[in-house]
Amino acid sequence: MNKPFCKIFLLVATLLSSLALAEEDRKPPALYRPSFVVFDGVASAGTAFVIEHDKKYYAVTAQHLIGTAGGLNKDYLGKDMMTKFKKVTYDPVYSGYKKLTSVTFIPIKNAEPISDKTAKYDIFISPVNTLDSMPLTLAKSSLKVGDRVMLYAIVASSEEVMHLATVTNITEDELVYVFDDKTINLRATSGAPVINAKYQVVGINLAGGEMDDGSVVGWANPHGSILKHLP
Repeated sequence: MNKPFCKIFLLVATLLSSLALAEEDRKPPALYRPSFVVFDGVASAGTAFVIEHDKKYYAVTAQHLIGTAGGLNKDYLGKDMMTKFKKVTYDPVYSGYKKLTSVTFIPIKNAEPISDKTAKYDIFISPVNTLDSMPLTLAKSSLKVGDRVMLYAIVASSEEVMHLATVTNITEDELVYVFDDKTINLRATSGAPVINAKYQVVGINLAGGEMDDGSVVGWANPHGSILKHLP
């Protein structure tokens, strides 16, 4: 069993109580590597996660992964997916979890990569019918500047899966946070969930960068965007 897999199982007691789920024999929430099959090829990049909403499961990730970030010749917009999408597969990053596949998605015509103006349209959602682990849930309360959050992701620079950060800005368009770890490597974390102290999703991690003072900042699409597009 690899070390990240061990660490996620150490979280199981907290997650069970936080998420108040009855299926105590189910594995802790998994992370996935998405592969988008479109008529022009396959885009494989980033991270995805699964939430439960109204007793249904949805895989969530970033729209900008369907493009040059995933090895395609162009970046696909939400409107392109209406005619180009074939299917998406989600490969678990931990052993012992099942691969997920979806041949449908939630149409979001204005979905587009994160820009310097907004992050709220960088989103891709697809329903999944079965799940062998506990899903994540969306936060029920809003964040404020100074709140503590965690990026749930596998990163190259650490064996940890929960990466602590402090919120520095929160609006309808973006969630911004500064990581405690100034050496964190955010490669392949686009689409990963940002969660609060209750292990509820507060955003979709989309980008990050080092500031002049050496700190590392992350940008996310706030969870209100996910809720807005769910049926």
